Amino acid sequence: MFTGIINDIGILLEKSVENNQDYIYRIKGFTNASNIKLGSSICCSGICLTVIKTGDDWFEVNLSQETLKISNFKNLKNGDKINLEKSLKVGDELGGHFLTGHVDGTADLIQMEPVDGSFELWFEVKEKFIKLIAKKGSVAIDGISLTVNDCKKNKFSVNIINHTWQNTNLSDKAVGDKFNIEIDILSRYINRKLELMK
Repeated sequence: MFTGIINDIGILLEKSVENNQDYIYRIKGFTNASNIKLGSSICCSGICLTVIKTGDDWFEVNLSQETLKISNFKNLKNGDKINLEKSLKVGDELGGHFLTGHVDGTADLIQMEPVDGSFELWFEVKEKFIKLIAKKGSVAIDGISLTVNDCKKNKFSVNIINHTWQNTNLSDKAVGDKFNIEIDILSRYINRKLELMK
């Protein structure tokens, strides 16, 4: 489990293919990354990934074809920034909202405007996602816990304060980029219950 509060910004160092199928991503991030236990879960721009190898300032994770299919990781290039969060421990502060790291798909950034010292971002998503997103509810964008400002048809907006802008990968993004999205877990399960009741 995660909270959507970013601990560090990682850098994708390299990608390689294992057994002609799954990808290995080497990510620079976390001081003393060699102290991360193998098998640990790290939320990488919203995706819960298992650490399979570490170095002094880098770690490696394995991405399945399913993960590549539904996320924006297939589009990442060496040097791209990745939001990092270590898994939640008992007693940690719950600063955001509960995230599983199981992304639902991607959202397209369609508008980005400065507003009174912060930024308003509008995202476009598939219809199956927008019905699960509520005004003033929570949503995770590239692993960042955010509050939904507004919803219109298949679009929703969030407000990004300067601290979040400077301490995540958002400041490197542009209109047209794709972001990993995770729907609030409560909304997901309530919707599933309602579907079964029909």
